[in-house]
Amino acid sequence: MNAAPTLTITSIFTLHDPADQAELFDLLTANCVSVLQESDGFHGSTLSRSDDGTTVVHHALWRDKTAAQNMLRSAGANDSMGRTRALADVHVVPATHNRQFVGTRP
Repeated sequence: MNAAPTLTITSIFTLHDPADQAELFDLLTANCVSVLQESDGFHGSTLSRSDDGTTVVHHALWRDKTAAQNMLRSAGANDSMGRTRALADVHVVPATHNRQFVGTRP
């Protein structure tokens, strides 16, 4: 049985041009499917885009820091990083003190 995730990495992408938001969102979606989901220690993620086209936010849940670092060293991660950084600046916020809330109303 997998241990509960202990690390959340939030990546905030600020686009250079809001017209590129759909391209960045698609690139990050493809990366989640081809790289993250295949990485040992990856527990899941959420990808969101702002209504004004300026921002994409990715929250990724990991078993631990080592698992996330191993993914970053993979060839797949490096392939997508160049194009991602050409479209947006990224601010990464790792957090180990997490609390999850789930709605109970329909």
